[in-house]
Amino acid sequence: MQEVKDIVHKLYNSHLAEPDLFLVDLEVLWAKKKRITLVLDSDQPLTIERCVEVSRKLNALIDEAITGEEAYDLEVTSPGADQPIRLLRQFPKHIGREFKVLLRDESTLQGKLETVHGEILGFMAEEELPTDPSKKKAKPQKHLVLQEVPFTDIVSATIVLAFK
Repeated sequence: MQEVKDIVHKLYNSHLAEPDLFLVDLEVLWAKKKRITLVLDSDQPLTIERCVEVSRKLNALIDEAITGEEAYDLEVTSPGADQPIRLLRQFPKHIGREFKVLLRDESTLQGKLETVHGEILGFMAEEELPTDPSKKKAKPQKHLVLQEVPFTDIVSATIVLAFK
């Protein structure tokens, strides 16, 4: 299975990779049912037509490279809206969207992605202000603050889908 994964990865990188198109994930299931799944993303919106084009080209390359194997299913797709963002390169096109982020220290952050500078992501998030201890029933006050997070501190980041 790892051999097939390595072959597919090499074929994609050497024949199909483009400057604005990149591989997010590659899964190979090579058991009773054989399936290869590529998850691609782009710096621009990724169309279904582009996924189909990559699928057709890659299918021909795989058939040529892996001779004598049984039939397999090939799926080329883009990340779903509910899938976590895995690569730093995916963040810039999502500036302005709300994220839920799990950090390495196991804390969470929810806020709107405002900036991406190198490997630092800026999220506008609510922060509680300290309350006056003399006021027992005082509601905590909140304000927005830009929290800068190194990409290396992020365990997972998912877009918060808003349905209006």
